[in-house]
Amino acid sequence: MGLGQDIAGIVFSVGTVLAIALPMNLGVYAAAAFGVNWLSALLYAIPRQSEKFYDLTGSITFIVLAILGVMLHFDTLNWRSLNASVLVLVWACRLGGFLFARIHASGVDRRFKFIRSAPVTFFMAWTMQGLWNFATILPVLLIHASSPSASPSIVYSDILGLGLWILGFSVEVIADSQKWAFRKTNPDRFITSGL
Repeated sequence: MGLGQDIAGIVFSVGTVLAIALPMNLGVYAAAAFGVNWLSALLYAIPRQSEKFYDLTGSITFIVLAILGVMLHFDTLNWRSLNASVLVLVWACRLGGFLFARIHASGVDRRFKFIRSAPVTFFMAWTMQGLWNFATILPVLLIHASSPSASPSIVYSDILGLGLWILGFSVEVIADSQKWAFRKTNPDRFITSGL
């Protein structure tokens, strides 16, 4: 990609998040999503041309946003909003730990082979991760922002949502462990079996 395309990618990512966040009074979350990623990029990744903390930073950003949601809406916290943040925390901790162990074992992430030495392109990847963080956790942030102080009744969508989360989390854990085992003996092959 050229410099113009990289800058356009950064502007698009930031612009998209701000277009969603500002009208909904979620600017502090947008700032946190980009802030965590940009600090990691500017203080470690770009100077060292290393993607070692890319995925871990993504998970830490989810954790920061989930905790921030609880803290900023503590006065209206109820079981639904707390549950949503706890589920994000559990998922982000597990995924971040897994991905950090994977990069630690392999030493390199091939996705960054050609961009880690191009500072603007590399910075764009970190900015796009901020967009991904914000967009992915947006439903949880909206639950916090719109939660009444009284505890809502449990409805079918609460049960369905928790069931889908358990299913998705289980599938992710199983698939990651299958891929981890496969990669040990097939480092350059694509897994085509398992879950």
